[in-house]
Amino acid sequence: MILSWYATQTVRPDCVVGISRITDGSGHTLPDANGRVWSDEELVDRAYQQAVDSGHCDPPRARWKQWLG
Repeated sequence: MILSWYATQTVRPDCVVGISRITDGSGHTLPDANGRVWSDEELVDRAYQQAVDSGHCDPPRARWKQWLG
């Protein structure tokens, strides 16, 4: 049943977060102080989690909860 998976899929409420990254002259992301290169998706996830932790955004929830209003 596809509907059951769709209904339980976790979604994020609308929330605007900003990210930034430092790149070299070719546009490749430079590593952080620990040598890790973060992808854009990882940066967005991290910024979103920080916004949730600080109370600026609602936490993710199951899709079916949106249907209840």
